[in-house]
Amino acid sequence: MLARFLGEPLLEKVVKKEVFEKFEHFMEHKGLLVSFLLFLIPGFPKDYLCYIMGVSLIPTGTFIIISTAGRLLGTIILSVTGAFAGNGQYIFLTVILSLGIAIFIVTYYYHDKLLAILKKK
Repeated sequence: MLARFLGEPLLEKVVKKEVFEKFEHFMEHKGLLVSFLLFLIPGFPKDYLCYIMGVSLIPTGTFIIISTAGRLLGTIILSVTGAFAGNGQYIFLTVILSLGIAIFIVTYYYHDKLLAILKKK
């Protein structure tokens, strides 16, 4: 909300121009899907993503849903896989990683329908 209130001048001071341009390109073309997938990636600079989404035309409610779901799922997946790897439960680790890959494939395949649902809300 701070980025939306203060606008692009603040964003340009906080985020490097080349990073801003890359994210801006994604936001224009596949913004919602790409944003959700980027929130799932552990270690990804989510602060930059939030600033850029803040100045985009994405409604605040949609942003909250995407960021919360992405961060929650990413944290759960990371915690579960770390626990399985730490305990030597490699079969369960393989199952979780396979489910993650399957979810990614299904999400990618049906992304237009998922975007339509998010746009309606």
